[in-house]
Amino acid sequence: MGIQLMAQRDMNTNFLLDSVNKDIRLYGSGFRVYVVYKQGVIISYVEADKPVKDEGEKDSIYALKLQEFKKNIKKIQGAHKKLMTLGEFQDILNLDS
Repeated sequence: MGIQLMAQRDMNTNFLLDSVNKDIRLYGSGFRVYVVYKQGVIISYVEADKPVKDEGEKDSIYALKLQEFKKNIKKIQGAHKKLMTLGEFQDILNLDS
């Protein structure tokens, strides 16, 4: 692997790790995600479980969350992906960094 590709991979890993750390603070380490791979390299992740409507949440807000969830799931159809928790994903990224 060339130096430029390694640097790009390291930047992506750091970006993903920052994002995962923020999501763990928001949702907890047990939150389930699909981790998406391209040519054996992790490129992104998306929420794995359909959002649940919170008590008192406006229907319009929930509809937007649901629409976003469906859009993200559709984007990764056919992609190589693995279901895991944010905590498991964080461990993998920490090994790569």
